[in-house]
Amino acid sequence: GQDRSYLFTKARNANANTPSPLIIAFHGRTNSNAQVREYFGFDRAASEYFVAYPGGIANGNGSYSWSNPGDKAQELRDFAVFDAIVREIGSSVCIDMNRIYVVGHSLGAWFANSVACARGGIVRASATVGGSTTMKNCTGPSAAMIINNPKDTLSPQVTAETMRDIRVEENACVNTTRNTDPSSLSCVQYAGCVRNPVVFCPHTINNDYKGTYYPHVWPNGTAEAMVKFFEGL
Repeated sequence: GQDRSYLFTKARNANANTPSPLIIAFHGRTNSNAQVREYFGFDRAASEYFVAYPGGIANGNGSYSWSNPGDKAQELRDFAVFDAIVREIGSSVCIDMNRIYVVGHSLGAWFANSVACARGGIVRASATVGGSTTMKNCTGPSAAMIINNPKDTLSPQVTAETMRDIRVEENACVNTTRNTDPSSLSCVQYAGCVRNPVVFCPHTINNDYKGTYYPHVWPNGTAEAMVKFFEGL
């Protein structure tokens, strides 16, 4: 029953006769959608994509949420926001319904991963930094890029590995890996799931752009890496 909003970036050269892909980008607990729009970098790296940046509900203490306390894993409050955004953008511009992607950082990564599982028949792939989910029994497979620093205390590596293992199982991958781009994020790709690949990136970038120690960082080049992953599907 609440009005919700999102920021919207139009795909370059978009027209009514050429379907363009859509990225829906979720912010974390302490950054607004306007803030992550600046540092995610998708308006530059994904200029041929439509990009929506939903706003979470402010909790009144400087933080935001994508769910209500006690929500069941398969029934998070803001799944409805994702559904509404896809409907609204799909009815107003020409998007490729087979190329809908979700991305996020921190709490936004947790929510993006949850959306990808709960809307597996709609989301083609997720790509996230510093966030996990324990949701199982997805509605369909979707490709996944999981980026997490082993030194990240806000997103412990064990939770990222749990997320990885869930997607490896859901996508019928095997536990054989090969190195893949970008090498700067120490990425590996799992074998056996060509249609819905799982890429795991335990990066070792410990400082933010100011040089401050912050393993929970959104690393430089992340948007470019995610777009390249999407383009390869």
